Amino acid sequence: MTLATTTAAGPYCTHLFYLYLPERNLFVFASDPATRHAVEVLENPLAAASIVLESSAIYRLQGAQLTGKVHRVEEENERQLLRNKYVARFPCARMADLTLWTFEPDFIKLTDNRLGFGKKIIWRRDA
Repeated sequence: MTLATTTAAGPYCTHLFYLYLPERNLFVFASDPATRHAVEVLENPLAAASIVLESSAIYRLQGAQLTGKVHRVEEENERQLLRNKYVARFPCARMADLTLWTFEPDFIKLTDNRLGFGKKIIWRRDA
């Protein structure tokens, strides 16, 4: 996933490994609090993201553009639950001191060429 942040200093983006929890429509990632994107989301939690499934066959291309908010996971029970799920997805993170963050989308545009060239599906969180 590519996460884009912005502050008065300007826009920035970073690539992240992520875990998606469909039952909560929530993306989870680990990132050091000292990184630029982590510092920026503490200042401004509004962010954008993109996820792309690469393929050399144009009819198989899939990708999503998202907007939403990023939050650092602070609550201990939530942190432990998400850590267990993240480590299950990325076992190499087992021994790391993980700082977990969530990206909660409020808008998703999915492009899926398997459904027809340029086919778009739009989702918005109810206001």
